[in-house]
Amino acid sequence: MAERYIALVEETSGYGTHVTLNDRIYYKILNESIETTRGDHFPETVDKWTPTSYAKGPFAAGGDFATLVDPHQFVKILAFHLGDPSTSTLVAETVYQHEFRYGGTESVSATGLKSFTIIKGVGIEKDRRFDGGVITNLTVEARAKEVVAATVTVAGNGRETLITASGASYAMYSGQRYMTFADAATMTVGNTDRLTTDPTIEAFTLELPRPHDLDHYRLGSEYVADQTPHGSAIPTGSMEFTFKSQDEHERFLSIVGATATDKQSGHITVLTLRGDEISSGYYNQITFSIPETYYTASENALTGRDRIVQTVNYRGNHHALSGVSVLITVQNKTSSYVNLRNIL
Repeated sequence: MAERYIALVEETSGYGTHVTLNDRIYYKILNESIETTRGDHFPETVDKWTPTSYAKGPFAAGGDFATLVDPHQFVKILAFHLGDPSTSTLVAETVYQHEFRYGGTESVSATGLKSFTIIKGVGIEKDRRFDGGVITNLTVEARAKEVVAATVTVAGNGRETLITASGASYAMYSGQRYMTFADAATMTVGNTDRLTTDPTIEAFTLELPRPHDLDHYRLGSEYVADQTPHGSAIPTGSMEFTFKSQDEHERFLSIVGATATDKQSGHITVLTLRGDEISSGYYNQITFSIPETYYTASENALTGRDRIVQTVNYRGNHHALSGVSVLITVQNKTSSYVNLRNIL
């Protein structure tokens, strides 16, 4: 039966090469906007007011999908986007801890940044297959009262094929739940608690861009030629605080006494999401750590007599000691991410 879904399939035989036998990794999505575009040529020659000629041009594909953050399927998105964990350690019986590194020395390889095929089920007739998929940005948002969501921005090489429609398998979502705002077990800014100490945090957003050269075409082909990381990878984001203390605004100003200084000190920012207990004292858990954070804006606007919410924008720099700009530590029951499959 035709269904609506998004699935990713690792391209283990090279960029843009769909591998039929590889597992489809299905995602429960909130929304999506992945489409193909084409840049056909209509040369404007001088002989007529309206173009009289036509030639096929390049194809491209891209868009995004929003999904729920959970300790299993979401982590595979990290493996596509950041590469295999730098370490995967057994910390208790059937419990593993994985470290994903962003902003270090990532590269395109079997253990590094991975391309994938995107399968989009639309619920009628044929499903749509997009080859040569890469993640160009990943946004994680934890907001009070809400589920923790991730927006995955993708680009394909432009080759789309209509394939036989099929159903989706969500077995990996059984027996465990998604992360919600209530799962925030730790939120520290500069080693200061912001879950219970004013100004307390109401929302946290982290963006992990990975630009690719999507203008990389070659003669003889209308599709993007290769998976080519291009430009800088700079983490950015925002935090919203209940404005009952000026401490984070003072951090932005780099206050000494009551005067703003001209130099800001980098600080560590940490959010830990803790889910269900999976072994005695061990939990499904995801920790986002930005070891060298700098504020780029601080706003606390007044509206009538409404509660004041401070919004702080930030960015992360490469941290010399840890060798990354963001470290994501995952604890779950998955032993390895060498082969990305629709199972533990």
